[in-house]
Order: sequence, then structure tokens, then C-alpha cells
Amino acid sequence: MRRFEQVWKNGDRTYLLVTRYDRQHIQTHRHRLHQEDFCQALNKPPSAKYERNQSGLKGPRLADMFGLIDQHMTATDKLRLLDGVIFNVLICNTDSHAKNYSVLFIGSMVTLAPLYDLMCADCWDGVTKNMAQLIADKDRGDHLCGRHWQRMAKACGLNPTSTLQRVEALADKVMAALPRVVDEVEAMPAGGHPMLRNFEAAIGIRCRNIRRQLRERDSVLSNVG
Repeated sequence: MRRFEQVWKNGDRTYLLVTRYDRQHIQTHRHRLHQEDFCQALNKPPSAKYERNQSGLKGPRLADMFGLIDQHMTATDKLRLLDGVIFNVLICNTDSHAKNYSVLFIGSMVTLAPLYDLMCADCWDGVTKNMAQLIADKDRGDHLCGRHWQRMAKACGLNPTSTLQRVEALADKVMAALPRVVDEVEAMPAGGHPMLRNFEAAIGIRCRNIRRQLRERDSVLSNVG
């Protein structure tokens, strides 16, 4: 499903135009695809969307979310969820709670939905810097080292060595894409917002720090499958 996004302007108001991924076009008809977020799929109330909630209810852990994929989806979906978790850390998104990850039902197939509701928390005052789910025992993305990614991988049924390689590869990919993406957004009808450069700087710093901190690893877990 191809997605299209553009930042537009109407008078003094700016808006984001996004093609919905939960719609399917068949000839002249448009069909709504059924979607469930991970709170719904794991039988958790909306108030438990964060792993640690003020309500006192424990929300889904990453291990729970990967476990759901192991039961009902494919290895490709599992890798896509891993990429989503890594990407949200790289862009400083602390709002990637369990209602911002979803599964789509397309006929008899169940698959992971594309990422949505992404933000860069480091650029906004009053927004928590704590991640929505713990990675190992850490709740801050800027505190993550290689050993934390390894422990998360083991808890989620992933290969620790491959997970470290994936984190490094995605950090490199995001850093390489940042200048081009910023230029593309600035070229949109309402894309020249001053916050854009703040996002670029925060994401660049996070990617470089994550990549550097990958060297701090737990050798015992290096070859655990």
C-alpha cells in the first residue's frame, strides 16, 4: 500500500495530507480494513497503553508485543516491529505506546500496520523523555547501550548479535537520509517551519550517540540466538 504525505497550507493554517493505509480500493469501491492496536490485541484497556502507567495498570511490554507476532504473524512482521522500535528510539519518539502500534486484517491475513503518530519529543517542552516501553531496564533512549539492546533481543526472542547490527544499520540509514528528508519537507507548500532544523539536530545527535554506545556490549549474550 503506497502512502503519500504532504505538508500543505490554506490561508494561515498548515496541515498534513496523508493517504490512509487502512483503506483498500477495489475497482470503484473503497473498503475499510479492520485494525486493532496492541492494547486491543493484548486485551489491555486504553489507560494501560504505556508499560508504566499512572493508573497503576501495567501496559504491554515489548516482549508481549513480539510474542503476539510470534503467535499470529510472520518473521517479516517481527523484523518490521524491531525496525519500528529502533526507529522510534532514533527519532526520540517517546509516544510510541501500545496504541500507536497496530495490526491490520486483510482478508485472512494478519500483518503489522505501518508506523503512525510519530514525533520527536526532545524538541518540545513539557513532553516526557521516558520511552513508552522499557528496553532492558532503561526508560530513556539516550541511556541505551549495546548491552541493553542485547537483553531486549533475548527477552523478545530475537538474536542479540543481529539486533545490534540492525540498530547500527538503521542509525546509519537515518543519519544519511536526514539532510535529504529535511530538504524535501522544506520544499513542500508549508514545509519551511523553523522547528524542522531542531528535529534534524535532535535526531542526528540521538543517532550518533546510539551508534557510539553500541560498543558497550554484554559478551555473554553476543552469540545467543
